[in-house]
Amino acid sequence: MLCTHWAFTMFITLLIVANTAVLAMERYPEDPEVTRISEILNYFFTWAFVFEMGIKLIGLGFTEYCRDSFNIFDAVIVVLSLIDM
Repeated sequence: MLCTHWAFTMFITLLIVANTAVLAMERYPEDPEVTRISEILNYFFTWAFVFEMGIKLIGLGFTEYCRDSFNIFDAVIVVLSLIDM
């Protein structure tokens, strides 16, 4: 099953680390070009995490997905990110 495969988990972990690095690079005053690139990357990461959540919901089913509190935390962050967009 894709959603529990070690490669999928590793890929998502790398995306989280990369997203954290992009967020940590914010500074003020910020160059408009850097701001534009940062916004594009933020959209990419948000949609990647939406995709991850969808894969897990389909693969595990809603009930099994909700049994893991980390998935609930992840879903809250994804929904808040979508609202922010």
